[in-house]
Amino acid sequence: MKPSSLFIATASLVLCTMRLFADGPDDNLPAKVRPVPPPGIEVPAETQNAFREEIDSIRSGLKDIPQLDDIDRCAVEGLVRAIEMTLEQKMFYSEAEVAMADKLLALANQRLEALRQGKRRLELLGVVEGSEKPQLIVSGFRSKLDSSIQPYGLVVPPKWKPAPARRLDIWLHGRDEKTSEVGFLNRRLNQLGEFAPADSYVLHPYGRYSNAFKFAGEIDVLEALENVSQLVKVDPLRVSIRGFSMGGAGCWQMAVHYPDRWFAATPGAGFCETSQFLSVFQKEEFKPTPFQKSLLHWYDCPDWSNNLRLHQTIAYSGELDRQKQAADVMEESMKSKGMKLTHVIGPGTEHKFHPDAKKTIEAQMQEWSVQGRNPKPRKIDFTTYTLRYPSDSWVRLERLGKHWEEARIQAEVIGEDSIEITTKNVRCFSIDLGQAGIEKSPDRLSVKIDGAAISVASLGKNLRQVTFKRESGAWKSSGKVDNAQPTKRPGIQGPIDDAFLSKFLFVSPNMVAAPNASDRWIAEEFKHATQEWRRHFRGDIVAKSADKVTAEDIASSNLILFGTPESNPLIAKIASSLPAQWKANKIQIGSHQVSADQHVVAMVFPNPLNPERYVVLNSGFTFREFAYLNNARQIPMLPDWALIDVSKGATSQMPGEIPFAGFFDEEWKFQP
Repeated sequence: MKPSSLFIATASLVLCTMRLFADGPDDNLPAKVRPVPPPGIEVPAETQNAFREEIDSIRSGLKDIPQLDDIDRCAVEGLVRAIEMTLEQKMFYSEAEVAMADKLLALANQRLEALRQGKRRLELLGVVEGSEKPQLIVSGFRSKLDSSIQPYGLVVPPKWKPAPARRLDIWLHGRDEKTSEVGFLNRRLNQLGEFAPADSYVLHPYGRYSNAFKFAGEIDVLEALENVSQLVKVDPLRVSIRGFSMGGAGCWQMAVHYPDRWFAATPGAGFCETSQFLSVFQKEEFKPTPFQKSLLHWYDCPDWSNNLRLHQTIAYSGELDRQKQAADVMEESMKSKGMKLTHVIGPGTEHKFHPDAKKTIEAQMQEWSVQGRNPKPRKIDFTTYTLRYPSDSWVRLERLGKHWEEARIQAEVIGEDSIEITTKNVRCFSIDLGQAGIEKSPDRLSVKIDGAAISVASLGKNLRQVTFKRESGAWKSSGKVDNAQPTKRPGIQGPIDDAFLSKFLFVSPNMVAAPNASDRWIAEEFKHATQEWRRHFRGDIVAKSADKVTAEDIASSNLILFGTPESNPLIAKIASSLPAQWKANKIQIGSHQVSADQHVVAMVFPNPLNPERYVVLNSGFTFREFAYLNNARQIPMLPDWALIDVSKGATSQMPGEIPFAGFFDEEWKFQP
């Protein structure tokens, strides 16, 4: 093809959007929210019963196999859970999909018999060494969030051999509201995918249905990669993140939030922020509250575009694709930071790949993959807005000046024993000397931070990490990070939604003899939160009453507590240590006081029984059914705390009216 018909534009970053199932003005009406996922066909009762009997038989067979590793158990049980979830959520949309469930049961039984014969790992999955054709494999892993088994697909390249370690591309799929677990596995067993390089593995995560690979979806991507890396030899320096449509949106967000994991990213046609995208694509005027405006910094990719300096990025959009809007947004963002991006544009093309563009992209990816990711970059330039994402290569931020404002650290190794660092909105950080390429002992290290020379104490020749903290306006070195005092730190920084990105446990309220409006709301919201986790994030809720919560639960899990000190003994146990106070039929946080009979407090806070984990009061993930209609709406809707007026009930957007809400300060204290 002549250069005039396929052109490569060097521009700032590109696009981020997705093709929606039925979006448009009708999906802008919160009072008329269609169900997502949509209801499927009616599966005959006898068919459902037959499926369930077979599922029970397979699970029973798994129990009879001694000393079975969970990675092998999930390769079988993940198939039957896929059928179980699709049945339960009424997501069979055709007779062909029902027939596919039969095939998955047959595959599960085949693998069960292989387990009995002693086959494990790749042999269990049927991977054949030296096959002339690509091999399409499906399996699953047990999520650390909720112990559910989440499916994925893997393309094993032609002429595969166990060694050496190979490049792996992660491909994030587009939006399809009818993509059940069975539908997903069907595609992964029968479709090679948009790209399948001859020398590379391609991992297809399910991503927990339709969330643009955000929240639990992004953890799903990381856990799927971890699981596959236990099965095949993956070159950690040649892992890329890729995707199109909704998957392009996921690609952008994974690329900017985890910049030190990839050698390259290839986002295509996916949204990259919320407000402008909804205006252009959805014709919706999005009016965030002040705290929601702050929380947009979580997933608005233009804010994070600085992080694309560390790996290569090549973006794609069709010339006629209206989702090119995002490319323009990212272009402007990167241009303001002095950055450029290769942007491949498919001529005369709408929302799909142009064949010549695919060739151009693959040639570039092949070239970049030869060298792969630099494991020890000499220069770091990292931006974050939250300690949910604290690190880039050898630099890790430990404390921010203030969350949800830009924090930036620029660090460069000069020579063999000197580092120069510039910070913005950072109070404490650590550097890994080995990853920075410094082999000399710390007592010979020269460090300059924000223009001032810092004395580095002699911390021992074997210590490879050095911490610096700002005190009274001056930087000094420290042996380790001090976690003795309550403070926002990586993994314990809020907001409410963050508690659902690591292991959690729901704790139910007790029945109240004479329930008032708030008691009734709590009971209903507990039900809503548990069912929506299963419906939208395809998870298995682990729920207990307060008297069943163990010391191990407190040690390992974020506790999602529903109720009040009167209806939940665990809340009563920690109430005196929480910022919320319940007194004389009043609830008070800081200077804000409301009636307890019509109000409920929703909050995230370090667990007083174990400050290494959260407690959450009266909330699941905070976006609701209206947000399901467009992935760009799926943002945190509540900050660290909120007082909720429940007198009028919940809506498709909010759990009730919010008279007061806000963030705790960096020491987890109320701030006016």
